[in-house]
Amino acid sequence: MNTSWKVTESGYSFQKTDSVDKEKWEWLTGELEMLYSEGKALYLDSCYVIPHDTASSFSEGKRHLLGLPPVFPYDIYVTSNGRIGTSGFSFTITYRDKNNEPIINPVIIGSYIEIHKVGTGMSFMFNHAQYDLVREVIHFNKMVEEETDSKELVPLGLEIMAKVKSYIQVADATAEPYIKSTKIMAPDALSVKVESNGDGTYRVMPVLLKKNMSGEYEVNGDSFSRAYNRKFTAQRHYLGEDKVQYVFTKKQKEGLAKVKKLGKVNQETAEIIRKQPQSIFTEDVFNFDINLYSDRVQCIGDYIRKTNPFMLNGLHGHWLPDESVQLEDGEELSDTDELEITRDNVSEIHDSILEAINNQKDSFSYHGTKYLITEKLIDTVDAVFEHANKYANDSKNVPENPGDTIKSTKNILIIKDNTDALEYVNNQGKSKDSDQMTKLLFAGLRPEIRLFPHQIEGVRHLANCWLEGHHGALLADDMGLGKTLQAYSFISGMKKSLKHMESVLIVAPVSLLKNWEDEYQKFVKPDVFDGLCLLYGEHLSNYKKVERIANSEEPILTLDLAGLTENHIILTTYETLRMYQLTFGKMKWSVMIIDEAQKIKNPQSLVSMAVRGMNYDFGIALTGTPVENTWIDLWTIMDFVAPGKMHSQKEFTSHYVKSLQNIIKTGGNADAIEGLGMELRRDLDPLFIRRMKKDVAKSLPQKAVFKVKEIMPPVQKQAYESIIARARLAKRTKGKINPLQIINDLRTSSLFPNLDRMNEGLFLNLSAEDFFMSSARLKRMLYILYAIKRRNEKVIIFVTLRLMQQKLRRELSKLFQIYIPVAINGTVEAESRQKIVDEFNSAQGFQILILSPEAAGVGLNITGANNVIHLSRSWNPAKEDQATDRVYRIGQKRDVNVYIPIAYDSALGEGECFDEKLDKLLDFKRSLSDVALFPSVETQKDQEYLLGCVFNHEDGPQSISSAESWDMDELDRVNEKTFKSISAKLLRNLGYDVSVANRRGVDLKADRSNGEVLLVRCAQCIYPDKLNIEDIIGIADAVKRKSDIGALVITNSTSIDQHITNYARKMDVQIWNRQTLENLLNMHPVLK
Repeated sequence: MNTSWKVTESGYSFQKTDSVDKEKWEWLTGELEMLYSEGKALYLDSCYVIPHDTASSFSEGKRHLLGLPPVFPYDIYVTSNGRIGTSGFSFTITYRDKNNEPIINPVIIGSYIEIHKVGTGMSFMFNHAQYDLVREVIHFNKMVEEETDSKELVPLGLEIMAKVKSYIQVADATAEPYIKSTKIMAPDALSVKVESNGDGTYRVMPVLLKKNMSGEYEVNGDSFSRAYNRKFTAQRHYLGEDKVQYVFTKKQKEGLAKVKKLGKVNQETAEIIRKQPQSIFTEDVFNFDINLYSDRVQCIGDYIRKTNPFMLNGLHGHWLPDESVQLEDGEELSDTDELEITRDNVSEIHDSILEAINNQKDSFSYHGTKYLITEKLIDTVDAVFEHANKYANDSKNVPENPGDTIKSTKNILIIKDNTDALEYVNNQGKSKDSDQMTKLLFAGLRPEIRLFPHQIEGVRHLANCWLEGHHGALLADDMGLGKTLQAYSFISGMKKSLKHMESVLIVAPVSLLKNWEDEYQKFVKPDVFDGLCLLYGEHLSNYKKVERIANSEEPILTLDLAGLTENHIILTTYETLRMYQLTFGKMKWSVMIIDEAQKIKNPQSLVSMAVRGMNYDFGIALTGTPVENTWIDLWTIMDFVAPGKMHSQKEFTSHYVKSLQNIIKTGGNADAIEGLGMELRRDLDPLFIRRMKKDVAKSLPQKAVFKVKEIMPPVQKQAYESIIARARLAKRTKGKINPLQIINDLRTSSLFPNLDRMNEGLFLNLSAEDFFMSSARLKRMLYILYAIKRRNEKVIIFVTLRLMQQKLRRELSKLFQIYIPVAINGTVEAESRQKIVDEFNSAQGFQILILSPEAAGVGLNITGANNVIHLSRSWNPAKEDQATDRVYRIGQKRDVNVYIPIAYDSALGEGECFDEKLDKLLDFKRSLSDVALFPSVETQKDQEYLLGCVFNHEDGPQSISSAESWDMDELDRVNEKTFKSISAKLLRNLGYDVSVANRRGVDLKADRSNGEVLLVRCAQCIYPDKLNIEDIIGIADAVKRKSDIGALVITNSTSIDQHITNYARKMDVQIWNRQTLENLLNMHPVLK
């Protein structure tokens, strides 16, 4: 029974009570503080409150950690009442159990639902899609009740029916046959087209448009046209031959009437309508494109994702796993039904799937779990993405960089993309008068601002590129050298010299926009521009046009920028630009600046195409890492800066990318790589500006890097050597070897033994001694921290895994008796992130801040610290250097110390441990990157090199001891994913073929050659605790009415209530309890 939270209309309220264990509450508080920093929890009346909207989006693991109920496992059934067009029309939701029987009088509070049956009571919560459906049906019913105009009831009912159908689809609920069969289309706007009658006259026909976040797309066809032509007057409602009901607002009906009234027109009028329809159809309900876009834009249409043949696998990267990702064989991929897809995560899942598809993979990884890509999954993700459009006003729910929809995206700017051939060139125009610009280049800055010599040189270089008529420039200075100041100096100098110019558009990740806003106030004179305008998040509401669909609360997503066309600076995010690309694309920008320009590195992403489709006179790309993964990153950025300068993507790939790939395949000769890189640099001139810190070191203090080795403690040494022994045994016996799994296991165990398999709760509750003394890196980190404390300095610890961040924060706070803020990672909101950094910078004395390297990549200035510990290492040295540069940058007053703890096993010899090999590899790539822009992406050669610590020498660990098979005590400590994997391997040992089952409540499918088929639920109990009834319900529901399929629940539970045992027996569900499981593991050992 829950003792730490109670449910209210506001959400799940957590408060300390006497019944909550002190240690458990301490751990829970840390998790709640993290959610608070991420904007996912509130702090009200001394309680943490997780709103229903947020809680319903949590994954199964997150709900379990917080002690929240499991997801509602039964069917949600939606029916309609009354007739559309009457005041009695409404929807009813009922809940049906596994036998399709109605659940009587459930208690529902927000996303919480409680069911009472004879002898038992069960609590569940809705997932996000279920919760959306339930609350929106209530809202729609209220709208019908409050409507007083009887003539509005038909269109209102039809619009509501269409929306409810979309909610039902996303929630995987069940609709009655009438709802399923009803087809409705309610257009958002009208356009027109002209058709020939064949006799010299023409007829004007309406075009129906639907709107999404990017604009309008055409939806009507012949069925509507025939229905429209059959009527002599305009109607609010048409029934098509295809049984689709078309419904229009009152104003749309007036627009249809105007089209109908025109009747036949002559050729002269037809030409006017084709070229300038807005001169005749002036009403707001009509929408026309007026050709104000860049000449790079071909049209506005649907974008269909296509595989890019020039994104070469050998250099595309991201094949090495994230820290503590447990990889499995293909048949052990996780069930996609267990993947919670919400408005908050749908864009990230989109990107992961797209990257996998582009690399010809049939699975993708998301937050440490690998999933099979199926048509059903793609359909679901696309549906959620479209459904998320209605929440676009809520900046917290709009992800920063969602990328493409998977199948297609409606109504975007289709550009000449220069992929296969050079379709668009704009890299050299007419030169400009230089006198005024040269004189006033720095006149727009406040008088107290002093630039460093390299910044003065950079601003002059930008100005020269502009004056010589180039279309743009790439300012790729190392992190922390003041690119923002150089950009502001250039545009303010241009404004002073021109006096009047089109507005400037600055696009940046949301985490950087506050910095751009602050530095505008700090650097630029107040009278230079007419103002700084923020166009993102909550600020967008000031510029939205007031256009609404009748009887709907959903705004049409367009912006009114009429007052911002000249002499302003506009700040926006990449995602806002993508969403409103049709609005931004109609503006003429004097200068367009893209910060962290690597955001557009994928040339086929929607963000990249939207950016390159803007209409700008001069484009400036700012990035400290012009090449993150491949040279295609650089090509794409240059295709924004100076389209055509680096030729088509096909030509660039053929000459540069394939040449580099061939050098790497033949051994990676450093001189050959450097030569090719220098050739690339020459082709970039004069539009490429890059200075490294070592080039301008006079303006910065010293930086020292300390690589400190520590011998692995016995427990870590055993775990590490067992990985090597298993791999060598598999090689000797011709067994299956998964190179990526071996590399991942070595990497993870070098940080902490068996970290990828440990149960989260048990890991977080390890004693301080067991935690620190089990890891060489953690031991060495402690020595370093004590030294920093004696110097009374501040330190930043970079570590990737969120679980490790939480544990470090708790243990280090206790050990040093200081407050450590929540770790800054990708989930922490920009505002919270900046507040944490500001407080850390201003605090006095010894302080610790924990960050993920990825979150530290952009937007943070943490010069209050002068010590850095890289507890986790990135595969990419550029990302590691970005993290260090949060400290080592302009504004740092003290010498900087960078510490890299390295775990090694003396039994394996000098330089033969994973940490040592990775360090050497990163140094090699770092040296080449400086001189040749060498891509830091992982290659096949990297894999072979890292595996050298396993297979290069046959001495050392060889045999696997009995301790290498799993026992029951260990099954209590592993995480849920590992428990499923062990269960699958045990079933294989028993003669079953095992695969992942792709449905709710079922984890595995097991088949035998004799025809026996089992559906299996793996029900791990954490401490271990009692088996839950829903585990039986889910598997029983899966096999009902299938007499040839058996049901099995595998559990480590020490206690199973009698009513659960009786219910399982009644439903023919077999249970392998703890004793059975232990016996089977003894008789059929499962190797680790």
